[in-house]
Order: sequence, then structure tokens, then C-alpha cells
Amino acid sequence: MGEKMEAGPALDAVVAEVVMGWTQHRHMLDCWCIDGVLGFRQKHYFCPSTDIAAAMQVLEHVVGSGFYQIDNGWRPGPDGERIGGHHCRIATAGPEGPIDAIGETIPLAIARCALAWARSGE
Repeated sequence: MGEKMEAGPALDAVVAEVVMGWTQHRHMLDCWCIDGVLGFRQKHYFCPSTDIAAAMQVLEHVVGSGFYQIDNGWRPGPDGERIGGHHCRIATAGPEGPIDAIGETIPLAIARCALAWARSGE
């Protein structure tokens, strides 16, 4: 079920590169290059694994006007145990079906789900 990386700068960097398609700015090492050389974003302001606004930006980038679902609460685990946390689901048009991920927070669940979506070949 989705990715298992923990929240923090490492996951944020992977989401920026793999999901958003950003690259390391060649002149400003603390910035992501988002639109050629002219567009950039400072890395410490893009924290989708911990910041809900950045996480929603990632989710909107991934699904556009497509379908996603975010929920929280208890749900049954694979062995019937109760599992808590937040759940994110992104619908896909491919044969693999929806992409799911869980996290201790909503931003973490979104970041993990978006990364799993990007790595699924969509």
C-alpha cells in the first residue's frame, strides 16, 4: 500500500523530483527549478510531507480534475486488527486500479500516495 518513507526533507525532495518533475536549480542550490531557469521555488518552502498546503498542491498536480479521496479513522487491517491513520486514494485509468497510501498525517498520506502514483507509470 503506497510508499513507506517517513515525513521530512528526503521525502519532500523525492516528491519534488518524481511527482512534480522539478530539478535542482543549477545556480541556487537551495531551490527547485520548476520552469526552465526562470522559475524556481526555495526548497524549505516546499514540504508536502508535513505542510497541508504543499500536499494539496501536489495532489492537484497529480489528479487535475480527476478523482481522489482522503479519509481518516479506524479501518480493518489485513488480519482483522484496527488500523488508524489517514488514507489517501488516487483513482487511475490504468489496469492497476486505484493507488492507496496511509500516513500518520494527511500531508504524509498524500505525499506517499502521489509518489506511489508517479512510480506506477501513470
